[in-house]
Amino acid sequence: MTPYATMRTQRKRMIVAAKRVFTKDEITTIKKALFVAEKHHIGQYRHDGSLFMSHPVGVAQSMLDYEYVCFSSFVAAILHDVLEDGQAADRHSDVASFGPEVYDIVNGCTKIPTDSHGSSTLQKTYGKLLRASAINIKTMVVKGFDVLHNSQSFDVHSEEKARYKSNLALIYVGIFRRLGARKLAADLLNNVLPYLEPIQYQHLYKTLVKAQNAGQKRRKKIIRQFWKIKGLNSVLHGQNAVRFQAHTLAEYFHVTPSKWFISNVRPPFYTMEISVRNNAAAWWLLGNIHKLFQPYARTIRDYLNSPKLSGFQGLASQIFLDKAQMYGDGVPLAVTIAKPSDHKKNQFGSLLDPSTLNNKFKTFREVLQSFTLSETDIRIDELPYIGFQDRISVIFAQDRRALAIGQGDNILSFYRMLFPRAKFFNGAVVNGIKQFDPELQLHDGDVVDLLRPSSRSIRLPKG
Repeated sequence: MTPYATMRTQRKRMIVAAKRVFTKDEITTIKKALFVAEKHHIGQYRHDGSLFMSHPVGVAQSMLDYEYVCFSSFVAAILHDVLEDGQAADRHSDVASFGPEVYDIVNGCTKIPTDSHGSSTLQKTYGKLLRASAINIKTMVVKGFDVLHNSQSFDVHSEEKARYKSNLALIYVGIFRRLGARKLAADLLNNVLPYLEPIQYQHLYKTLVKAQNAGQKRRKKIIRQFWKIKGLNSVLHGQNAVRFQAHTLAEYFHVTPSKWFISNVRPPFYTMEISVRNNAAAWWLLGNIHKLFQPYARTIRDYLNSPKLSGFQGLASQIFLDKAQMYGDGVPLAVTIAKPSDHKKNQFGSLLDPSTLNNKFKTFREVLQSFTLSETDIRIDELPYIGFQDRISVIFAQDRRALAIGQGDNILSFYRMLFPRAKFFNGAVVNGIKQFDPELQLHDGDVVDLLRPSSRSIRLPKG
């Protein structure tokens, strides 16, 4: 199939998918965006030999594949490279014709060109992206989908360039994890891990596949026993109410304030995902599963009463086939029980409701802004950790360059600004000194390194 024939097929598939979720007027605008993008990318090809237009179409298609239905983001995805790679003088006015939000997103995703002296512009480009994302988090989401689609063809680059691009892609893995889009974060991470640590990746991948294959008979025994539960069909929901999800190496990827690493492969290697009709059915089913199988101590998670940030409500546990397996060489199986809509939330998180992104992640947007006080504040080696940020370094400033608080306010008020619903205080590092006193007064210019709250920290008073 020729590049043009492939492009027509991709374009048609995208339009068909878009018609399922967008109105007729919106589809008309989307077709106009395709026309504008094709006008500015005419004669351009990607490194793999495909037409360049296959990239913006692929980015937009990925949004629908991952349940991110946002009209402005979708149009921006189609146009996201027009300002950067288009040659015509009217490219800015063409993009601006789709409205200020679309233009701002596209502009935020656009690289700053190398200057006449050949100076590096990476810091300036990411400073621009983070500032735009602090105003509208959709900018970061669109850029993340752009990186996801590009990561599928990193193999066309040299090993050094592929590793460099993969390292920067970690920013968006962290962003998607923050948004609760677990599947999107995992898929992007699985795309880039082979380039980050190729030898370690190959070894751990073989280990994981071997372990998953070895447990096949045990999983079949569990599923046969599971279907013997009386009254099971009355609580299950949907034709594919029971599914096995194989774990990937993304499950073993960890980030610290100064480094990232892949841990050794360890069980569980699969999750049994069960869809039920309601929350009462979830409790009933978990009780019956624990009667039938041996539950693994301290692995039960009640997300019905304490939902995840993504809104997911359900129950999770790990089980063994029997006690002999538990105390022998058995491998636990992870179990997640929830309504179908909640399973979706667990996979796609806040992407399911784009209208709430900016309000729900207001604090995170302010944190992004704190990284970009000026173009020189961004260190290249720190970029991959921005998305994760287990420790959030900010500048306490009166001139609203960062998170501004009234003169003389204390760590507690600053803490509540970043973590408005926090119940615990884990301390802070002020001007390089560890502080545990929430009442400590702050002053303009203090450098505050806030430590993320945890259940082991000091309980905060209400209010």
